[in-house]
Amino acid sequence: MKLIIQDLSIELENEHKSINEITNIVNERLKREDGMYFSHFVVDGEEVYEDLELYFEERINDIKEATAVMKPISLFVSELLASGYEYLERALPEIHTLTSELYSGKLDETKTKLSQFIEGLEWIYQLISTIDRLDAERPQNWDEVLVKSVSLESVFRNLEEAMQNENEIELADFIQYEITPVLEDIKMDIKKIMNEEDK
Repeated sequence: MKLIIQDLSIELENEHKSINEITNIVNERLKREDGMYFSHFVVDGEEVYEDLELYFEERINDIKEATAVMKPISLFVSELLASGYEYLERALPEIHTLTSELYSGKLDETKTKLSQFIEGLEWIYQLISTIDRLDAERPQNWDEVLVKSVSLESVFRNLEEAMQNENEIELADFIQYEITPVLEDIKMDIKKIMNEEDK
C-alpha cells in the first residue's frame, strides 16, 4: 500500500504491523509541521474520519492507497466552530419538541430522542474541549464559551440524575430552563466568534 502525507509517499506492506507504522509516521510529520493537524484519511477514495485503526484492521489486505489529510489548525478551529453552530441551529428546535413531548407525559416515547440529546450535549462539550486544548489557536472571546461549557458540564450531571427519577415534568423543566439557555448562549457566542473571524 502507498501512504501519502503531503509531499511524502511511502510504500508499506499490507500487514497489521503497518497500522502502527502509519500512526508513527503521521505523528512524526505532525511534530515537524508546526500549526498543522491531522484531519482524516482518504483510503482508496473513501474519506475516513472515525475508528481509523479498526477501519485499517478490517481492510489492511486490500488497501492500495491511504492519504493522510493535514490542515492548518486555524482551519480546523473554524470548521469545528461552524459544525458546532450548525448542530445547535438544528438541535435547538428539536429540543423544544422534546420538552413539549415530556410535558405531555411521553417519557417512554422520547427515550430515543433523550439519548440523542445526551449524545449531542457530549459532542458539543467535546468540541469545546478540543478547541480549548489548542492554546495558540483559540479564538478571541473564547473564554465566554468556556465559562458556559463549565456550567454545561455541571448541568449535565444533574440531567442524568433527573433522568433516573423518570419524572417527565422535572426532566422537561430541567432541559427547558437549565440546559436550553446555556446552549442558546453557546450558539450566540460561537456566531459572534465566527463573525469576528470573517472580518
